[in-house]
Amino acid sequence: MGVKGFIKKVGELPNVLGYEAELQTMKGQYGKWLFWQEHAQEMKEDAELSEGRTAFTESYFGNLPLHAIQTYFVIHPQTKILYGDEDAKGKEGNLESPWFRPCWSPEYFESRFYLGSLIAVEKKFLIRALPDWKERMGSFEVHREEDAAEDAVDTLGPAMVFVNETPDEDYRKCILQLCEKAGGWEKGRGAIAHLPGILYHCSSVAQLMRFADEATGMRREDPKPEGLLSAVILTKDHPELLEHCLLALKKSADAVGVACEVIVVDNGSSRENREKMEKLPGIIYRYEPMEFNFSKLCNLGAGMAGGEFLLFLNDDVELLPESGLDQMMMLAARPGVGSVGLKLYYPNSAMIQHVGITNLPTGPVHKLLFLDDGKEYYFGRNRGWVNALAVSAVMLRREAFLEAGGFEESLAVAYNDVALGFRLYELGYRNVVKCDSFAYHHESLTRGSDVEEKKRTRLMEEQERLYQLFPKYRGRDPYHSDYLRRQAYDTQIRPAYETMKNACQNVVPKPITMLEGIRMDPCLQIRIEEEKGRELLGYVVVLGDDNACYDRFLIFENESGERFQCGLHGQYRPDLVERMEDQTRVALSGFWIKLEKGSMPPGKYRIGCLAKRKVGKLKLFYWSDYQITIKG
Repeated sequence: MGVKGFIKKVGELPNVLGYEAELQTMKGQYGKWLFWQEHAQEMKEDAELSEGRTAFTESYFGNLPLHAIQTYFVIHPQTKILYGDEDAKGKEGNLESPWFRPCWSPEYFESRFYLGSLIAVEKKFLIRALPDWKERMGSFEVHREEDAAEDAVDTLGPAMVFVNETPDEDYRKCILQLCEKAGGWEKGRGAIAHLPGILYHCSSVAQLMRFADEATGMRREDPKPEGLLSAVILTKDHPELLEHCLLALKKSADAVGVACEVIVVDNGSSRENREKMEKLPGIIYRYEPMEFNFSKLCNLGAGMAGGEFLLFLNDDVELLPESGLDQMMMLAARPGVGSVGLKLYYPNSAMIQHVGITNLPTGPVHKLLFLDDGKEYYFGRNRGWVNALAVSAVMLRREAFLEAGGFEESLAVAYNDVALGFRLYELGYRNVVKCDSFAYHHESLTRGSDVEEKKRTRLMEEQERLYQLFPKYRGRDPYHSDYLRRQAYDTQIRPAYETMKNACQNVVPKPITMLEGIRMDPCLQIRIEEEKGRELLGYVVVLGDDNACYDRFLIFENESGERFQCGLHGQYRPDLVERMEDQTRVALSGFWIKLEKGSMPPGKYRIGCLAKRKVGKLKLFYWSDYQITIKG
């Protein structure tokens, strides 16, 4: 390093130290979050119970006390089994690795014993459903040491609480049997409930992770499904793509002995392409020239289908012999299951495109999108079977499809699979993603991407239509805990406390006139990832330099050439650190701003960013490809 380089580094040091100090203040600490959660609880142990001792050390029970569990059964008499969230004690004695769990998810439970260490069972139901519970589970019952177990049942209330950090096969079979007798796999039953909140502190992270291991799960035995599968495939002007899709479907069906008919619905291919597709063997071909409407086209195909099971595909989905059509049919045959979907990869990769649809305040999203499936995420969320509010590449029984009224035809392009999932869930069904096998999805080959402003506008209009149809699901997903991060731009599944110190920055952009003399450089990367009314979320990163050494400003320019500027406060973005491992100090490169009403004239604005280096005179500028409309 030369003299100039050394002087530069010395000059940057205060900025680097300031960045590191600010980063530490922005990171949410789980222990502090849990402390405030504990103090926010309205239900506490009553004096009588807190004077006693349990068979397990009191410190192992979380921020929801035992009395809260008993109270839940009193308030919800239909509940027979109750479970909650759990964390673990780390090597230093600090609590870590919180596992915030979904609502009752039977198929997820079959893949892993996710109910965890602490399970509460309604007393009368337990005695009736499992008469020999005392011999098989009695040693795990939580009770006062000075009381006999029989007395503890009456003393503690309407439920018995069991704690077992290392459940053996017999214990797991007991819980499985209880869940079955409570109607956990039946349509519309709510006898198994989730109480959000940390109920128990597992003795170690290793012990907690055992529950997420697929080997600890219990698979129910289902009869082999019988009946015809009708595959409905939509296409237009892609004869080669369609042929590839059909060959893959045939191989997949033949590999597992599934009888399959194929209905191809073409919404207006050219004469040449139509003639090619009509010659493809083994298909029922319907030519229906019309503007693309996924829902209507699927409903047309379903009306021609003769099978007891329906599978809806675009011609850009490539099934594999290992995709497991027979297991999809087996799951779809369950009376309580609505739709079944497959894990989807981007072509020629193990990059995740779909492991179920998560419904967030900003709308339905694909969690774990673009992540490498070689790694396990959030306690096996991409492994085994997973319950979700909606799925893609949908298979379901004809009777469930008809009961749901088919696809919603007012949703022509987007969210049609989401609306079907919502409707099925509303009817008491549950939806399943089979994450133990996969298919390839050549996404958007048939209709393009949704980046352009016109398509983005259409997407938002259809999203609003979705929530007009299903208002109670706006921002709600029973399979995604409120304690998990609910921003769409981060596709990881991570606890919300990590970024709890991020706060929306209210801004009043000020007019500016000059941008001349500033270097236009694409190394300044700006992304707008979410737009919510007057709120904008995204990030700005200077590629190839130390991001701690820059001040950043958003620039708004309207069609008249007027420009406005606002400075940005850094927002903590752990996902940027993971995605940009080769970049320097990007953790605080996020932004979350809200434009004050009336701060800029109405109109369309393109958005750019100005970055000023704090050491030296370097100024960088670049426009994003994003436009917003400011209303009056």
